[in-house]
Amino acid sequence: MVFRRLQEWRVRRKVVRARRRTLVRLVLRGAPLPPTHEADAERLVELRGTLSADHDDVRELGERLNAEGGRSLMVAVAERADTLCQLRNEVSILRDVEFAWHGIGE
Repeated sequence: MVFRRLQEWRVRRKVVRARRRTLVRLVLRGAPLPPTHEADAERLVELRGTLSADHDDVRELGERLNAEGGRSLMVAVAERADTLCQLRNEVSILRDVEFAWHGIGE
């Protein structure tokens, strides 16, 4: 019984890691994320004006992403949001997001 649970846990861990690697590869190639996460990146860009003053919405988004896919998903969405900012000739958003998400996923 214990051995079977251990095997199931290992399989689930491999699947989660494979999904995370796929998301990171998509971002590195500049490809859009899956639609739900692409919307999260768009939301980060929309909230960029409130990042320095009140970052509760941004923090809530980070916590949800961490619960769904861990730190790698958070990084993938933040990188995509930064890419969207650069395409719009706006200033980088990464530092502000890093500040708002500090302590999530550690």
